[in-house]
Amino acid sequence: MIDRAASWPPLVRLFIASQFLALMADRAMSLIYVTLAEQRASAGASGGSSASLLAAAQVLPILLFSPLGGIIADRFDKKWVMWWADVGRLLVVIAFLVANSMIALGLNDLLIVVVLLGTLTAAFNPAKKSLLPFLVNRNQLESASAVVSGSEVLAMLMGLAVGTALLKLVSSNTALAVNSVFVICAIVLLTFLKPSAQKANSAMAPATRFELAAALRHIASSRTLMTAIFGVNVPFYLAAAFFFAGATAFASKLNPNNAGGELGPLLLALCIGAVLSIASQRLLGLSRMSLKAQVVLPFGGAAVTVITCDVLLHWLNVGWLRFALFGLTGAFVGLLYVRTVALLQRICSSDLLGRVIGVNEVLSALSFVVVLGGVGLMPIAPDETMLMVCSALILFLGGVAANFGFGENASIDAP
Repeated sequence: MIDRAASWPPLVRLFIASQFLALMADRAMSLIYVTLAEQRASAGASGGSSASLLAAAQVLPILLFSPLGGIIADRFDKKWVMWWADVGRLLVVIAFLVANSMIALGLNDLLIVVVLLGTLTAAFNPAKKSLLPFLVNRNQLESASAVVSGSEVLAMLMGLAVGTALLKLVSSNTALAVNSVFVICAIVLLTFLKPSAQKANSAMAPATRFELAAALRHIASSRTLMTAIFGVNVPFYLAAAFFFAGATAFASKLNPNNAGGELGPLLLALCIGAVLSIASQRLLGLSRMSLKAQVVLPFGGAAVTVITCDVLLHWLNVGWLRFALFGLTGAFVGLLYVRTVALLQRICSSDLLGRVIGVNEVLSALSFVVVLGGVGLMPIAPDETMLMVCSALILFLGGVAANFGFGENASIDAP
């Protein structure tokens, strides 16, 4: 039986609070970067292409350095890996604020900033995503992972709301400065996160095992793990990238001078739907379904709602309808998102978890780099309809892959 949240160690609540603040600031800053990129774009790079190129530039270092980040997460104290990465990201933002207040930085300067941020994220993410199993007991992991995922979506929601409000009220520089305060608060909270020495040491495998090959062998040895990564996570990331590119193109059409301000409310509605669906999982009875059903049904629902969203917005571009459709799409996206990391946390051996998540981060980054980079480099910005159709098609194929990949009695708990 899964323990209640009240019985979790205080460290878990501290971890959630710290990451809530950091992710909220990160999502708000992402909207600000979208606006900065579109403002600096040339006339030939309109329609959201500059924002897509910026997103690809931030993800590219994650693609290149996440395997190293996974090795670092397995070798060193995960808390301090996260702490130093957060401090580094804060310093990059402060340096940008100072430089941008002195001279007008261009799109290329902004690309350098996001590449630096992405490099630090490559170290941060594997440590963050592999820490939870060392903070709670295994019988608490399912509920803890669901709450962490729910808090992440809620943080994205709050960040988008904060970012949207700031972009409408103050300058981009002031908005970045305000969000830097949230990052500082997250770093302070993270400082007090002290996993026990026993658990920290147990996470460290012998030096000879700090190899990416060990993670690849572990993945190849498990059909369930292979399906979780290649049949669930990769299609989810590809579909999310196409959906983000489509939403950005749509927002840029609505207001080319403040695409982030238009994109924010759309993503806000998406996150509201995701939060509500994650919170109502038990009510929906998903935990009682087979692993196959838990994944296939959200894939199918997301594919249908993305297509519906695109078709209706093409003919009926009404404000309340945009939010309702994005919220409905978010409901199915949330059910998939909560499983992308939780499956890995429950399937993988703990001493390899950082490296397996590093491999997963590479595939996630590759998905976004290929899609967003391709969109950003196109001489003519693609229509949002084509991007949304691609997203829906990939979601459908993901459901097919999960249906055939997961056996009827597939287990999601590591021995």
